[in-house]
Amino acid sequence: MPDVRKKTRTNRLLLTNAKAKQPLDPLRPGMPSLDSIHDDSVTFKSKGRTYRILKTTEVDSYETTPPAEALRKALHGMAQPAPAAITAAAKLSPLKRPPGPKPAPGAGGDVFAGTARMAAKLSKASGSTKSFGDVSLLIASLPTVDTMVKLHISTAKTSNRVPLEERNVHVTGFLYAASREADNDFHLIVGTDLKAKAGQEMYMTMEVSGLPWSVTPRSET
Repeated sequence: MPDVRKKTRTNRLLLTNAKAKQPLDPLRPGMPSLDSIHDDSVTFKSKGRTYRILKTTEVDSYETTPPAEALRKALHGMAQPAPAAITAAAKLSPLKRPPGPKPAPGAGGDVFAGTARMAAKLSKASGSTKSFGDVSLLIASLPTVDTMVKLHISTAKTSNRVPLEERNVHVTGFLYAASREADNDFHLIVGTDLKAKAGQEMYMTMEVSGLPWSVTPRSET
């Protein structure tokens, strides 16, 4: 039976109609919406394989960062968005400094800029590290959503880890998406490498928090 993906592949970035560096397969698991991709030129190699990074205009509806607002302006009501406007928006810094005293000159680009559960985010879990060979196994080990909701965990700045969060894990997975947030955290979508493992697709959101400038001073350049 013919491979239907060969008929659906495209050599154009549908958002801007620019030529893609390599054909895009919309039916490949983990692919973003084709009409959101504005750049596919970045590649890197790891363990003998070449990976391509697809930069998209996808942002969360709650985001009010400069890139998110500029992307909405560049895209809203535009039948054919201007590539230059999208590129300019993508280059804007997502960091919005919270009200209050300006951080010391050594703050650098890794400073945590939020307040929600700051104590928990910037702390280290006390539990021993447990390894998982697959994302699905890690997900299966997590407490249920109902269990966590019943704990009524505060989002206040001083909200620290609860006992169920005192875990350290090591998991083998594949990074499908990454987005830098206004509080200088990175949100990641991690899942199974489907070329290495067949079966049900499994993904989970992970978060890499920014660090306090006072802990990791950096010299300005």
